[in-house]
Amino acid sequence: MGLIRSMIAPDVCRSAVAIKCEAAPGGELVTDPKRYTFVFATNKVDKIDSALLSRMIPIHLEEYLDEEVGEILCRGVEKNGLRFNEDSILPLARTCRGSARDVGDIVNDLVGLVAVKGKKSVSQDDVRELMRLRNIYPDGLDHKELSVLLNIEKDGPLQLRQLACRHSCSSKEMQQAEIMPFKRGYLTVDTLRRLTSSGRAYLMDLSKHRMIRA
Repeated sequence: MGLIRSMIAPDVCRSAVAIKCEAAPGGELVTDPKRYTFVFATNKVDKIDSALLSRMIPIHLEEYLDEEVGEILCRGVEKNGLRFNEDSILPLARTCRGSARDVGDIVNDLVGLVAVKGKKSVSQDDVRELMRLRNIYPDGLDHKELSVLLNIEKDGPLQLRQLACRHSCSSKEMQQAEIMPFKRGYLTVDTLRRLTSSGRAYLMDLSKHRMIRA
């Protein structure tokens, strides 16, 4: 924490500063912004302190295509003697939201799930079961993002502040929860947030497969 404070404090961020650190030689860590460049990586930019973020140069990495994530998943399960049924790869890849960060954990969970059943191939039913175990939904939506769609389905078109009120959060937090539903084409907005036909079909499919209550 002291390191971060040294980076954002206006009076010291341009000069070397010694910070108490038990793990460093002599109990002090000397940071000099003229000598070192700090690189931070996150997929939750909204969680970074604004004072720190304003002193950074953002570099936005390109997301993987769903097909590329699918190839990585295939390699992972093939190393464990399994294979995907053709129609089960893309649905699982889309839950990764363009990132390969969780692929290792997903493969391990999937291998364990299929091994219990004594199978050598991964079906769509296996993928849906894995989603339930990992507490995620098709296309990578989490519980709060899904709740956005369910609230609009229940109450009709809503304003941002109305959605935020239903989730007991700020409008800014609500906007973050809308990003993926908008990206997947499940929401549209004029003055109100509305479900698209794709959004309604998505919820119907979840209900059909008992991933939400009808």
